[in-house]
Amino acid sequence: MYFREDIQKLISYMPHIRNREAFALYAMHFIRAFALSLPGIFIPIFIFKLADKPSVFLNPFINNFFWVCAYYTVAAFVTFVCNMTLLNLVFTKLGFKKSILVSMIALAGVMGFLMMAEQHFYALAVVAVLSGVAVHFYWIPFHVFFMRKTQDGENFGEESALQLFVVLLAGALGPLIAGIIIEVFGFGPVFWLTMIFICIASIPVLLFVQDQRHRNHNASAICKTFFSKKRSRRVAYAFIGGAAEGQLYDICWSILLYFILADFIRMGSLVTLSILVSSLFVLWLGKMMEQKRLGNIGRLSVFVNAGLYAVRVFTKLPALAYGIDIVDRLNGKIYNVAYMTNSYDAAKEMGDSDTIIFREIMSHAAQVFAPIAAFVVIYMCANWQWVFALPAVFSLATLYIFKKNA
Repeated sequence: MYFREDIQKLISYMPHIRNREAFALYAMHFIRAFALSLPGIFIPIFIFKLADKPSVFLNPFINNFFWVCAYYTVAAFVTFVCNMTLLNLVFTKLGFKKSILVSMIALAGVMGFLMMAEQHFYALAVVAVLSGVAVHFYWIPFHVFFMRKTQDGENFGEESALQLFVVLLAGALGPLIAGIIIEVFGFGPVFWLTMIFICIASIPVLLFVQDQRHRNHNASAICKTFFSKKRSRRVAYAFIGGAAEGQLYDICWSILLYFILADFIRMGSLVTLSILVSSLFVLWLGKMMEQKRLGNIGRLSVFVNAGLYAVRVFTKLPALAYGIDIVDRLNGKIYNVAYMTNSYDAAKEMGDSDTIIFREIMSHAAQVFAPIAAFVVIYMCANWQWVFALPAVFSLATLYIFKKNA
């Protein structure tokens, strides 16, 4: 009785999840985000530390980083190929709900083969393929569903903030929990726990979201059309920059934190602390974005984001790592909410499903090449941390998403 009243009050305070379909979308995203927050920051380190890697390079650090970059390149390439060839499997054959279910099954497989990779390194190839498949079958349906089921205002400011808040809320304790488990028991229990939550994540959408018939889409034709227009070309640059920056952040910041902190529990506690400090800021930010009261702060956050990468080049001390992570997550809320809001608004302006498809194609094309570029920098520079110059530059490309009238 009291629990039900508490839930009703919570919903009344969040107008954008009042309808059942929107609530189901947020619920699925919450469960999935919590599941993936458990291994999330530790996956690059897991791959980096795997034993029995083939020795492509004599230097152990270079060789380990090579295989991390190879994994992310292959996963992104698989997603890109799926985006180009399997669009209509998502839109007309399976539909969005079944596609999301396929994604969850693939993610469960990712966790299973990650456990195998501890003894059999080449299982990592299967992990990369399944990971790429999981991304393709989840994000296109989710983004289109999100645009069609949740908007309740002039733009997507509050909806984008709430989506990000859901991810932050779900993932707040995941890194700390996983860090403790890894330090005590190893990676295996974390992968099992992730698999359990992944298996139930799609249930809200399968039960409560109504799908509809979708038209056929031609990936090549969509890309050709979008590149023929100046406005959509600029948006493409932002998609490319944002995706490459995000991927290199996930890879390189995780590994740098591991070298500086040298402890999974300390890593997990840092990420949890940073998320908790910054998460409530997101909802206020979305409200301001919805009301267009933030002026140029979104653009300013892009430059702050790039500046934080420049500081990372010279970061060696734990205290500085803690400070950067907290400031980055506070600024990142402005950066990410502004980027997401403008991305969804651009999709609304230029056609929702086609723009989402174009975004996914551009994003994963960028993520094929970003790890390759990162490895080249690491191989050539005496201080491997110069790799952070790359995401600094890539993040500046997101400024194009703000230039609506250019």
